[in-house]
Amino acid sequence: MKRYLLFIFVIMIIVSSCSLRAIKNKRSFEIKPAINYKAHNKTAEILSVKAVNCDNRFDSYLFYYKKGAYEFEPYATVQWLEPPCDMVKTAIINAVNFSGMFKIAHGGSVYTPENYQLLFSIEDLEPVFNKEKYIMTNIRFTLINTDKNIILGSYDFRQKMPIKVIKINNIVDKINLSVKSAIERMSLWMDNLLSR
Repeated sequence: MKRYLLFIFVIMIIVSSCSLRAIKNKRSFEIKPAINYKAHNKTAEILSVKAVNCDNRFDSYLFYYKKGAYEFEPYATVQWLEPPCDMVKTAIINAVNFSGMFKIAHGGSVYTPENYQLLFSIEDLEPVFNKEKYIMTNIRFTLINTDKNIILGSYDFRQKMPIKVIKINNIVDKINLSVKSAIERMSLWMDNLLSR
């Protein structure tokens, strides 16, 4: 009986050390594009940025890729540094603050005032590996004037960016490039809305 218990104990230690090694060896990546858009139209008002309907794929540290029409799978050895929704939100706030479009942009809280709200929803932001290899990006933006309680407009960014080299560093670079394009186009769209 003692040998049996000792055997089970040794197996448990081996299994747990293997799983700990797999977790420890995971590499983390971030979405942090450098966006240098300068606004033409500037307001002294305050913008809050909020993620809405953030899908589980983008509200997790797991780094998903799409294999088939309805099949998603996480990478085993890599993960996100933060959930993509959080990283995209930070990138939007940083870009809007850099642009000077608003007096300040922030992440939104009950205690912080706002005159405008920018809502965004990530529909797609992942590599797709089927007959083609590409990054699929689909982010929807909606600008609301909270003072007047009206929706000023919505903008859908959709992009399919081909991947030539299937290596994780290249994939993360392409995702950052795609998010950069989305935020730059959103900034131009919002800049034009404020000029009306």
